[in-house]
Amino acid sequence: MGEESVGSQRSYSPPHRAEIIRRIEICLDEALRKVESGRVYDESKERVRIKWIKSVGYLADIYRKLMKDQEIEELEGRLELLEKMNEVNSK
Repeated sequence: MGEESVGSQRSYSPPHRAEIIRRIEICLDEALRKVESGRVYDESKERVRIKWIKSVGYLADIYRKLMKDQEIEELEGRLELLEKMNEVNSK
């Protein structure tokens, strides 16, 4: 996934937005599970739990931005279609 063979060389092609969103959803689920189910008995475990909480915040922010970008692209496509329809109707 993400790598394609070209002759004897391998080239990297980044995953599409949908694949990135899918992966972030999986990571978010796992991070939330660790945050919610963690039992804290000592300070070192609490530090690890705090890192998971920070990861959730970071992943949620990236997820939000990707979803916003996706929505903008969809709206741009709809606008382009409407503009084409308007051109056809005005002729």
